Amino acid sequence: MKKILVTGGAGFIGLHLIRLLVNKYPEYQIYNLDVYHYANEGVCSWYDFAKAISEYTNTNCEVNSISTTQYPTAAKRPQYSVLNKTNIKEKFYVDIPYWKDLLGVCLNLIEAKKYNKSFY
Repeated sequence: MKKILVTGGAGFIGLHLIRLLVNKYPEYQIYNLDVYHYANEGVCSWYDFAKAISEYTNTNCEVNSISTTQYPTAAKRPQYSVLNKTNIKEKFYVDIPYWKDLLGVCLNLIEAKKYNKSFY
């Protein structure tokens, strides 16, 4: 069976595109990427993230952890929340890398962009 992957299918135009594809190609499987969660594997807080960046870049700064109550916002925050990526992994056989493994790649791309504005 042929498959079609649509990204952005939850928006106004995307919904109409998906409806058109479903009606025109009933023999195809239509996947809307918007209904799947994706993030790198592993769990980290903003503190963990800042600490890892500081360590990777050899930045000499102190990173302090604070509780949610010490940083009040209008939005109520859950005590603990992590994206469930089971659906996207099972449907698309995606091998999701660990977040810390790709942190260096991301930081290197940012650094390269500083010196070459046309880079990526």
